[in-house]
Amino acid sequence: EIQEILMRDQATVFTKPTVFTKPTVFTKLSSGVPAATLFLGILLAMSLVVVQVLPAQTEMAQSQGQIHVGKSLYRGYCKSCHGDQGEGDGPIANSLSTPPTDLTALAGQNGDEYPFELVVKIIDGREPVPGHATNADMPTWGDAFSKVEDDESGVQRKIEALAYFLGSIQKAAPAESEGS
Repeated sequence: EIQEILMRDQATVFTKPTVFTKPTVFTKLSSGVPAATLFLGILLAMSLVVVQVLPAQTEMAQSQGQIHVGKSLYRGYCKSCHGDQGEGDGPIANSLSTPPTDLTALAGQNGDEYPFELVVKIIDGREPVPGHATNADMPTWGDAFSKVEDDESGVQRKIEALAYFLGSIQKAAPAESEGS
């Protein structure tokens, strides 16, 4: 019985006449525009969207990777002074001559805009801040990283990863009360 059904189905497939009709993409729409033109236009528009979205997604994935690396660097180099959450309350914070900065408030102190480039300069030592200097309690990390990295690009990657991580822990500035 199964073989009979298979034979019948195969006979149907091979005995049906093939009818070629004009492909629908070459027909004109009610607006008079050939459907192929409309199809190509839609295809072009979709490709432009993909071209614009993919770099953004790639950049986002790359910065997520940098945030992960930065978090690891933070735990190893910054946590003891700046604390688990970056609020300046690490286990040795009270023993320092200059209290550690609340690293979660950098954007709030800058009009709710995280100052990425400034943070990079502070980390690498180009922008001196209290507490991080040659004769201070805390080092400038550009110098410290250059002692453990073989090349300048490795130092820069660490600094940027740390800056991306710090950007990820920013808290919104407290709202001002109306009476102030």
